[in-house]
Formats: sequence, structure tokens, C-alpha cells
Amino acid sequence: MEISYQISREELINFHVSYFKETKIYKRATIKQVILVTLFIILTCIIFRNIYYFLIEIITYIVFSILIRKNISVLLRKKLNKVFLSEKYNDYFEKTKIIITETELQSKTNLSEKNYKWQTIKIISLLDNYIFIITTSNDEFLIPNSAFKDNNDKEKFLNALTKNTNLTISYKYPIDTKYK
Repeated sequence: MEISYQISREELINFHVSYFKETKIYKRATIKQVILVTLFIILTCIIFRNIYYFLIEIITYIVFSILIRKNISVLLRKKLNKVFLSEKYNDYFEKTKIIITETELQSKTNLSEKNYKWQTIKIISLLDNYIFIITTSNDEFLIPNSAFKDNNDKEKFLNALTKNTNLTISYKYPIDTKYK
């Protein structure tokens, strides 16, 4: 089986930004923020022993939390754009042809040709309008639904992947995705 697709840098960034809140990094940062702010509020209340300081701190905390949550996607978008501009990711945005054979998954672009044995594929996720595949070497494929002629073609592709890899399809974003 063979499919061809091309994905833009903006499309890939939008995909990752939309699922960022499900990652371990985001959840850990949120927990750390809550703990630190709570400790700061408690210490301030102990030191000043005034209810007005407590109320001002709570209001300030709420405002900062809202601002941070809104700005985090902008900051993440800038970081991912910088990462995806690096030479390492050049072939992600080229026209890609994926071929499924009995022994491997082949990926061909104008810049490179890679072969992945079935045991090197570690995650297959089906999210929104994309199939997201991650290998053990942390290579990723974000395949849009537009790469398939119809839903039946997409099902054949997914069945071939699951049959050859013995993996089940996940319907969640992989929580440990990292970019360097």
C-alpha cells in the first residue's frame, strides 16, 4: 500500500499546540505553579497577618494564571517554529510517500529515504483529521486525512499498520513527545 501527502510547518505547529495541555510537561508545570503560589500566599499571610493582602494575592494569582495560560500557546508556537526551522526537520515538510511492505514502512521524500522495521514503530495515534506515527528513533509522521482517497483507504492503511506492528490505535496525543 502506498500513500502520498505533504504537510506545512504551520499545520504541524497547530497540531502540537492544540494538544500541548495533555503532555506531562504541561501538567508538571501547572502543578509546580500551584504549589509555589500556594506557598507564597501562605507565607505572606503568616508574615503580614492581614486579610487584605490575602485577597490581593488571590486576585493577582487568578489574573496571572489566566495570562500565563493564554500566553503559553504563543510561546510554544514560537519555540516549535524555531525547532521546525532547523535542518533536522527539513524533510518533514517535503512531499512524502509512505509505502507499506510486508517487512517495513518506507518513507521517501526528495531529501531522504528511510526504512523502518515494524518493531521500530512505537505509537500509532488517530487524532482529529490526522494519523500520528512515532518511531523508536523519535521520527514522526503526521498524515492528514487528505492523503487518502476515502475512508475505506484510510481503514486499510490503519489495518495494515496495526497488523504488522501488533500495536493498537491510540485516540490520545502521545504525552511524552519531545522536540530538540
